[in-house]
Formats: sequence, C-alpha cells, structure tokens
Amino acid sequence: ASADESYYFEGGIWKDLYNNTTIDYPGTANFCIKALTNPVFLNLGSPTNVQISLDAINVYIAWDNVQNANTYHIYTSDDPYGTFNYVATTATNSWSATLDASTKRFYYIVADSALTRVDVPNVIRLNKR
Repeated sequence: ASADESYYFEGGIWKDLYNNTTIDYPGTANFCIKALTNPVFLNLGSPTNVQISLDAINVYIAWDNVQNANTYHIYTSDDPYGTFNYVATTATNSWSATLDASTKRFYYIVADSALTRVDVPNVIRLNKR
C-alpha cells in the first residue's frame, strides 16, 4: 500500500490508512467494501399506441417502447373485469400467440425494468369471430 490510496473514517474525519499504526502491519491493509444501496423505483408508464392484428390462427400485439423498460409482461383473461393471468415476457415491444377461436380474450401489458415492476393495466379487447 502507498499513501493517499485508502482511507477510513474515524472520529468524524477521514484518515489515510497508510498512516494507521494501530494495525499489525502498518502501511498495509486489505479492505472488503460492501456497497449498500436503497432500491430505486422507476415510474414506468403504460405501453402506448397499442396495436393488435389477427390472421387465421394468431394474434399480434405491438406497442411503443416505454422509457427505461427492458421487458414487458403479457397477461390475459377471458373477462375484462376478472383475474388476468401471466402468459409471457418479451424483451421487445411486440408479442404474438396462437388464437383459441372459441374464446374471447383480453390482454394487458406491463412494462418492467431490472429495478422495479409497475403493474398498470392496459386492457385490449379482442373478439374473435
């Protein structure tokens, strides 16, 4: 170790560890530093400009990217006021699935980041005829 490389806080002031004579080998030291942080909660918005399209067997949903989101979670239900169940996660701003022609489905998309999840429903009504 050399002077002006490592410091410790004692008695309300920062001291140069190199000058610490209270350790067994003055001028040497090993430190394990654990960085503690508070969680950061991002206020992610809901996906906007949601577009849905169908073909004979698939539903395609796309939306504008949400700032700071790195994944999107897709939920579905057969009742717009019922319980929505998780079906998929995508790292892109689109998703598709095979349709069940006998069931009406509702979807919502949740923007997510590595730091937090904010569940803000964006319900889409889909009627398969």
